[in-house]
Amino acid sequence: SIPMGVEWTDDFLMKVSEVTGKAIPESLAKERGRCMDVIADSHAWLHGKKFALYGDPDFVMGMVKVLLECGAEPTHILSHNANKRWGKAVEKLLADSPFGVNGKVYTGYDLWHMRSLCFTDKPDFLI
Repeated sequence: SIPMGVEWTDDFLMKVSEVTGKAIPESLAKERGRCMDVIADSHAWLHGKKFALYGDPDFVMGMVKVLLECGAEPTHILSHNANKRWGKAVEKLLADSPFGVNGKVYTGYDLWHMRSLCFTDKPDFLI
């Protein structure tokens, strides 16, 4: 997993610390605290909002993780160049969160499909 979202960034930094034998710098700990403040402050605007996402697999998966951590509901998740393994990984992310129950993953779909999905089940935000 790429270091997007609090959990995956924490995992990445812990692994770097383990491999290098060096402690995580205090400056990064402060940045993490600021990030947690941003998540708490944005809760009122993001919690329960439906998102449609489109893009390259790594970006989309990272954004799904971030949105789930913020309490948002990724509903239409599309990537035109993703494979089935990626789709299953994103489905597992959704299944592991109470905010992912309405999420559907579409591999090999493009923006024309996104348009159709958004007409039938309107999201609050597009990414």
